[in-house]
Amino acid sequence: MWSSSVSHELRTPVSILAGYIENSGRFPEMARTEQAEIFAIMQEHVTRLKALLDDLLTLAAFESKSEVLDYSGAGLCPSFCVGSQRTGSRRSQAGEMGLVLRTR
Repeated sequence: MWSSSVSHELRTPVSILAGYIENSGRFPEMARTEQAEIFAIMQEHVTRLKALLDDLLTLAAFESKSEVLDYSGAGLCPSFCVGSQRTGSRRSQAGEMGLVLRTR
């Protein structure tokens, strides 16, 4: 189920990009304004693909259980990062999952 969802999420922007590329080859006389609109749409889908691939790489890193997590810039403080007791508890939970939690 998960792999079919990932496949669908990757296939959609790739199909859209392929369609635009194919059509731009068929209609080289296309107006510049129309080309600009198409390139903007293509850029959106490339950005989406990059985000999906980044998410997959992050997931792979978590699955390898060797990822070092840095929450300092994530806007989770003070509820997550501050307080030695709270941080120690989170660090212990992260350790049980094979992760390292570092705070400032």
